[in-house]
Amino acid sequence: MSTLIAAEGLGHAYHDEWLFKNLTLGINAGQRVALVGVNGAGKSTLMKLLAERFAPLEGKIVKNKSVKIGFLDQEPSFPDNSTISDFIFSSENKQQQLIKEYEELIEQEHPDEKKLNSLYEELSEHNAWEYEHQIKTILSRMGINQLQQKIDTLSGGQRKRLALAKLLIEDPAIYVLDEPTNHLDIDTIEWLEKLLTTGAKTLLLVTHDRYFLDNVCNTIVELDRGKTFTYNGNYAYFLEKKAEREAQDDATFQKNKNLLKKELEWMRRMPQARTTKSQARIDAFYDLDEKTKQRSEHQKVTLNVKMSRQGNKILELDHIHQQFQEQLIID
Repeated sequence: MSTLIAAEGLGHAYHDEWLFKNLTLGINAGQRVALVGVNGAGKSTLMKLLAERFAPLEGKIVKNKSVKIGFLDQEPSFPDNSTISDFIFSSENKQQQLIKEYEELIEQEHPDEKKLNSLYEELSEHNAWEYEHQIKTILSRMGINQLQQKIDTLSGGQRKRLALAKLLIEDPAIYVLDEPTNHLDIDTIEWLEKLLTTGAKTLLLVTHDRYFLDNVCNTIVELDRGKTFTYNGNYAYFLEKKAEREAQDDATFQKNKNLLKKELEWMRRMPQARTTKSQARIDAFYDLDEKTKQRSEHQKVTLNVKMSRQGNKILELDHIHQQFQEQLIID
């Protein structure tokens, strides 16, 4: 397998608190990686660094310049005053521009027949009809039908689906997805699972949907206290191997704790003769003390677990407004 993207010696911090340091991670072509970890572990930050949204404080991201990364943020941003059509169809893609012209023309009440025939021929010349069908299928699945609608009139859920639709249309070399199933119904999630597992796509995603994770991903990377642990298998395999690792960590911690107690007694006696050997033992004591302090209780990675998926969306609130006198509560 060829490595498409790698993090080398990566380090990043917020407010002088390091999320991780000297982190190394590689993603190979065809790998579908789920990034898991407790809240606050730095998953979203690591994803944004790999998607080159901003630069790390330490280390570097290594990839071929020709490798295109598509990033789905939890709260995607859009150009001001743009329509769905403006956002979906890239000005740098000839096929997409022809499809955009064609779709806008056929939406008109009385389209220009001459222009329509000309576009029909151009679409055939550029082998764009299959692509046009793919785009319409993706937009339809995401519930996007009014291409001339302004994006700033869309709800948060509609915006997330629009950003996901554009990513699927572009089909980048690496998909980086932050909670891709949010705002999707069951049927659409199952359709998305099939799409992402077709054609040897390369993925890195964060999700709280265990069912989606198990159906899509073949590798799990846990981010735990600034370090990564890779498991080549599904979520059940990850839980089994994580439990084994934590049991080993517990045994090492208990051993260090007993040794620290012994060394603390030696330190309290404070030998007067500071030989090189005793100084080395003192240094080792402080190192052991720091390691013991750094250990925290195991926190559990929690995902939404269901034996099977049932039903569709049960409630959606749209354009809700509430205020009491002059006090605005919801808008």
